[in-house]
Amino acid sequence: MTAAGLALTLACGSETPAGGDEPPPTPPTPVPVADAGLPPAPPAPTPYEEAPEHLIGDPAALIGGSLLATRGGLLVAADPARDHLYVTDPVGQTVVASIRLDAGAEPGRLVEDGAGRVHVALRQTGELVTLTAALDGIGARRSVCPAPRGLAYDASTDSILVACTGGELVTLPSAGGEPTQRVHVMDDLRDIVLTETHRYVTRFRSAELLTLDAEGQVIERRSPLSATVAAGGEGVDLVPNVAIRTVALADGSLVMLHQRSFSTAVEVDDDEGRSRGGYGGGAVAPPECQTGIVQTSMTHFPAEGTTGLRPGPILSRIAVPLDLAVDGERLTVAGGGTEGTGVVARYAVSSLDARSPTDCIEPLEETGGGVGVVDGGGTVYIQRLEPAAVVRMGATGGDETWTWLDPTRQIASPGFDIFNRVTGTVMACASCHPEGGEDGHTWTIGSVPPRRTQTLRGGIMDTQPFHWGGDQPDLATIMTTTFTGRMGGEVLGAIDVAAVGDWIDGLPSFPAPETDRSLAEEGHEAFTTAGCDSCHSGAKLTDNASVAFGDAEAIQVPMLIGVAHRAPFFSDGCAQELGETFDGSCVPEHVPATPLSDAETVALQAYLRSL
Repeated sequence: MTAAGLALTLACGSETPAGGDEPPPTPPTPVPVADAGLPPAPPAPTPYEEAPEHLIGDPAALIGGSLLATRGGLLVAADPARDHLYVTDPVGQTVVASIRLDAGAEPGRLVEDGAGRVHVALRQTGELVTLTAALDGIGARRSVCPAPRGLAYDASTDSILVACTGGELVTLPSAGGEPTQRVHVMDDLRDIVLTETHRYVTRFRSAELLTLDAEGQVIERRSPLSATVAAGGEGVDLVPNVAIRTVALADGSLVMLHQRSFSTAVEVDDDEGRSRGGYGGGAVAPPECQTGIVQTSMTHFPAEGTTGLRPGPILSRIAVPLDLAVDGERLTVAGGGTEGTGVVARYAVSSLDARSPTDCIEPLEETGGGVGVVDGGGTVYIQRLEPAAVVRMGATGGDETWTWLDPTRQIASPGFDIFNRVTGTVMACASCHPEGGEDGHTWTIGSVPPRRTQTLRGGIMDTQPFHWGGDQPDLATIMTTTFTGRMGGEVLGAIDVAAVGDWIDGLPSFPAPETDRSLAEEGHEAFTTAGCDSCHSGAKLTDNASVAFGDAEAIQVPMLIGVAHRAPFFSDGCAQELGETFDGSCVPEHVPATPLSDAETVALQAYLRSL
C-alpha cells in the first residue's frame, strides 16, 4: 500500500487487477463525462509588470476558507502558499499591511473577536497568532495544538475556540493567556460553528456534524444523506464525505458544503478489457450537471434532529470546493482549479430544499475560481492564489475590481498546477486527495477489490511501487492510466510527471496529535516486541514489500508516518480504530507475533498516534 500508495488522481482506488495486463505504453484516449462546459478563462490582468523577486516552487496544498471580512471594512487574506497575511482595503484597492510568517507555517482559518482583533490558525506550526489592533503585524502567538484547523469566536465568554486535526477542542481568552479548556472530541475536526443556542464542530473526511454541550461532549451526530442518481441509464449510489465548510443561517439552521462519491462500482474497462476512459464514460444525469464520480453538494441541516433533512443537489462544474459564505438568502461557493479551471458561484438558499439529489442547481451569478470567499451586504470578494489578489465579483457575475496582494512572489510550480487542474471529467487530483491527503473513501474500481484512497502526504515518492496492490511501478504509469486515460487530462511528458512527483514529495505529514510521550516510548518497545518492525521498518516505517494474509491478494505494506490521521485503516477501510488494525478483527492473521498485555496494547496505540 505504501500509504504512499499513490492512489494519485484517484487513488480513489484504481489498480490493475491481479493477473491482468500491464498498463498500455501509450495513453488511452480519454472519454470525458459529457462536455465539461468549463467557461474559457478570460485573459486575466496581471500584477507582474516585471520578473517577481521570488518564485515559489513548493506551495502548500489548497485548503481554502482563508479570507475574512472585518467589521471595520477591511479584508484579511491568509496565503499558505506564500506564508503571508495580507490586510487590504477593498474600496481603495490597496494593501494596508503585508505580514510575513515563518516558512511552512501554513496559515488557514481566521476569526475576528469582539475587540476587533484578528486571530489566525497556523496549521503546520500549531499556533494561534493574533494581529495587532492596527492589523499591521503580529501582536501575540500561542501554541494551541499540533494541527489547528477551525476557529470561532464565542462572544458570551470572550473566547476563541480552536478545532484541531487530532481531535482537540481548545478554548482560549481572546485577549491572551493560557487555554481555559482543552477536551478531545473526535479525530479529524474541521470547522466550529456557534449559534445562539448550539455549539457545533464538523469532521473533515467523514463529513459529520457534531453537536456539543458546554463541556465539549458530543450530544448528537449527524451526516449528509446518501443519494441515488442516474448514470448511464442505471441508478448509482453516492455517499457523503469531505466537509469543506459549514456556516450558520439566520434561523439557526446550517449549510454544509461537502463532496459525495460513488459507492457503486465504477466501470473502467469494456468487455475486452480495454480502458474506456472517463471513469466509465458515463455522465451522471442530467448531463448538464457537468460532474462525475466525485460530486460537490450542499446539505441544509436543521438546528437539531433530522426532520426535513434530505440529500442536497449537485453543484455543477465545481470539482475542487474550497469555501462557502452566506449573506441573507444567498450562498457563495468558491471552487478551486488552477489555470482558469475553477468557478465561484452564488446560489439561492431556497434552491437547496427545492431540488432532488438528482438535480443540479444553476448559479445566479458566477466568475472564475478562488480559494476564499466572503459575502457581505451583497458584495462578494474572492481570494485568488495566483496571481495573489482579492477580487470583487460583479453584480451579474464576472470580475469587477482587483486588489493585487503581492507582485513580488509568484507561484511557479507545474506539479501544483497539474494536481489542481480540473480535467474533462470534471475532476482534479485534489478531488480525491483534498489538502494533498485523502478523502477517507473506499472505492470499487473495475474488477479490483474495494480499495481505500491513500494519502499523498509524508514523502511518498521513495515508497514505490504504488497503489495497494503494488501494480503501479512508478508515477509515470499512474499519470498515464489514471490522469490521462481515466480523468480526461492531457498527455504529460516526463518533465511534467517529475514536477508532479516533486510537489507531492514535498507535502509534509500532518503533525501528530497530542500524545503522552512516555506512554508512546513504551509503545515503541511493544511495537518491537510484537514484531511490527519486521515489515514496518526504515525511515517511513515500510519495507515497500507486498504481503498476503490468508487467501487474500498481496498488499503493499503502508508507511506509518502520519497514520493517526488516516482512519479508516487497511486497504478496504475495515478498521475504524487503530486498535482494530492488530487485534485480528479485520485481518485475522494481522496480529502481534508475541501477544501483548492490555497495557502494552494501549501503549502501542499511543506510539502509532505519535508518528
